[in-house]
Amino acid sequence: MTAAGTRPATPATGSRSTPATGADCHYCGHVLPHRRTVTFCPYCGQNVTVRRCPACSAEADVGWRFCVCCGRGMNG
Repeated sequence: MTAAGTRPATPATGSRSTPATGADCHYCGHVLPHRRTVTFCPYCGQNVTVRRCPACSAEADVGWRFCVCCGRGMNG
């Protein structure tokens, strides 16, 4: 907390995010475990904290809607 009582902003560049508990694995579609920090899907073994661009295979954070390398939408 800062002196003003607000949290300092966290940098988004290079950060990895953990999917929301109960979210679906973006590789196999299974529901991820609730109330746990999940890095790897227990069903397919893929790292769920990162994604790959469908066009150029660049690594992208889970919440990103567009690839930072080629600009393609991450929805496929």
